Amino acid sequence: MKKIWKLYQRNSIIQFLISYILVLVVPFLILSYGFSRSFFIVEEEIKDSHVKMLQRSVNIIDNNLERLESMALQITENSAIKSMGRSRKTDKEYIITAIDAVNEFYDITHYQTIDLLDEGYLYFQGVDLILYSKTYYRPEIFQRYLQNWGTSLTSWRKNVVAPELRVPVYEKQGNTIEYRKPFSEYLVGDNNGVLVYRLKESGLKELLDFGNVYAGEKYAIMVFDHDRNLLWSDGSRQEPELAEHAFDSHGYFEKEGQSVIRVTSGRNKWDYVLVVPQKTALLRLGALKNLVFFLGGSAIVIGILVSVMMAVKKGRPINEIWGVLSSAGKNTDSYQKMGEVVTGILQDHQNLLSELEMDKTSRKKEFFHELLKAGFDSENQLRISARKAGISMDDTEYVVASFELFSNNDFNDIDSQTLDELRIIIRLIRNKLEELYQDRVWFYKKNYRDTFVIFAVEHNYEGIKKTIAEIYDWLVAEYQVNTSWGIGKVCDDLLYLWKSGEEARYALAHADAQMPVVEYNAKLVSDNECYFPDIAEEKLEVSLRGGHLEEVRELLRILKRENFEKRKVKRSLFIKFNRKMTELLSRFLKQDSSGKDLILWLNEIVINPEESHEEYFDRLDRVCQRICQETGEKKKQQRGIMIDNIIAYMKENYMDSGLGLAQVGTVFRVSEGYLSSVFKEQAGINFADYLEKLRIDKGSELLKDGSLTVNEIAAMVGYNSVQSFRRAFKRVKGISPKEARS
Repeated sequence: MKKIWKLYQRNSIIQFLISYILVLVVPFLILSYGFSRSFFIVEEEIKDSHVKMLQRSVNIIDNNLERLESMALQITENSAIKSMGRSRKTDKEYIITAIDAVNEFYDITHYQTIDLLDEGYLYFQGVDLILYSKTYYRPEIFQRYLQNWGTSLTSWRKNVVAPELRVPVYEKQGNTIEYRKPFSEYLVGDNNGVLVYRLKESGLKELLDFGNVYAGEKYAIMVFDHDRNLLWSDGSRQEPELAEHAFDSHGYFEKEGQSVIRVTSGRNKWDYVLVVPQKTALLRLGALKNLVFFLGGSAIVIGILVSVMMAVKKGRPINEIWGVLSSAGKNTDSYQKMGEVVTGILQDHQNLLSELEMDKTSRKKEFFHELLKAGFDSENQLRISARKAGISMDDTEYVVASFELFSNNDFNDIDSQTLDELRIIIRLIRNKLEELYQDRVWFYKKNYRDTFVIFAVEHNYEGIKKTIAEIYDWLVAEYQVNTSWGIGKVCDDLLYLWKSGEEARYALAHADAQMPVVEYNAKLVSDNECYFPDIAEEKLEVSLRGGHLEEVRELLRILKRENFEKRKVKRSLFIKFNRKMTELLSRFLKQDSSGKDLILWLNEIVINPEESHEEYFDRLDRVCQRICQETGEKKKQQRGIMIDNIIAYMKENYMDSGLGLAQVGTVFRVSEGYLSSVFKEQAGINFADYLEKLRIDKGSELLKDGSLTVNEIAAMVGYNSVQSFRRAFKRVKGISPKEARS
């Protein structure tokens, strides 16, 4: 020991080395104690955060269950539901009572959105019927749904329809939880019925999903009722023992490498138990410990090396080390802010995707409404709208059907009760068709009792006709309601779906009591009328005004086929057809001798009985071709004037850094897409390339002025940074601004 002391006193290097090591080790020991206490506090906070995380989900579930039970009470106390519960099949007003029950059950459920509610149904003891999804079922028919939910009809009658069951109850059923509420007017005796709600399994999984917290590790979540019966679970781990003394004040205990977190609902005393691997539950704490020990060990090693070096040089490393730590701290803060920005962008993207998905249903309805009204002017416009609506247009055929309720009633004779029945029955028809065809059927309500149905055929046209006949028979058998149906021809081009709609309407007009379902065919066509519906006239006018010759020719082919191949119209109807056509064409022809000559040229064919309709439509095609050509030239001239004005505007405002398609489109009241395509067509160059060249040409002129710096010139020609100006200059001129100036 004395030799070491003497060595220390004689050797200055060892003195400095030991001094520096003590300066490092002593603070490290103090920090180690502080870290150990901090780790304990952090561990307690992590446990508490896990419990609070589970508690938040429990609170949301409790809120949903409270609203669900309140809605269930409202339904079972409803007068229409009670009336249906007292009903028997022999009652005189049985059908009206049943429809009122459907209406009330649907309205109450529809206007109270509960996230955890998946589906529900009502069972009425007196009539032995089940009201589900706006339709009544006998239990023998309804058992296919019960089997899908994991129960048999016998078990269902024993557990759900049990007359001795008098209080509401939650029970595990299949992969989810069922809430059952019996209802009766008396305290004793059999129930009038029972209301059953099935909770949404995906909703439970979403609320009790902690995969992002536990970094993809396997975990299990279980829900027990107040009698410790398992109601629902997600995960493969075994059920833990719920001994009260095992949990600490946080509702947390660890056993056999597992961390068990329990939260008890204050509302219904359910236990929510989360089981995760112990290492996963404290994953963040373990990562923090590893990081601290790694940094501490690295600091000791680096410190000793620095101490040896500085001891030899007799220097002081404290200031340099402090500078390095300060610099590292700034970089860490920068990375943290960058991470927050990225997280925000991802969250905004996810929200946008959710909104688009919710909007897709309304876009589909709007899309087919426009089709039936011939609202699309071009194939390109139709395809863009179809893409936004999520509808595939490839290898699919479509057909339109139209149905009418109470066709024997006059409009003025319809009372309010009949209108209510109409709404209920239309709702039942829609439900039936959507159940069979899912997302391959759409509806367009024309008026209070006429509705169009659009089917995606997919080579199953006969199946659609069979389905419509079955729906007709079902309405007569179940509700004593007569309907009339008209079915159009198959359409393989969505742009002309309106024609199938017209055919369905025409077929519906020929439906009667002896033939309630009528399919459009050539036998329905009368020889005493020509085919030129208003919608075809409007479509032809729009196509001529837009200069779309191919669409005009397709409409003329339809008119020719319907009038001269199917109807074989007489000369008098031919004259009537020509008069209507020439009135339409006169709106586009010049009111001079050339325009009048074209009309007379068409009239020659109609007046001369020896001329055929083939020659007439040949001349008609030439007239329409001339109109489309003149329209196209006029539009091109107008677009040229607009682009000249836009270029003049750009030359006056090129120094504005915000100048772009959006700003110019707003000023000239056109869309960015239209402006981009028309600019390319008229100017022969992209909008952005023209703007860049304009700015660089102006910058080249300013470079001749030696008093201006490159930074000043960049700002004067609309660039926010000199780097952007240099890159653009190099791209356009092939040299840098400095080289150009020299």
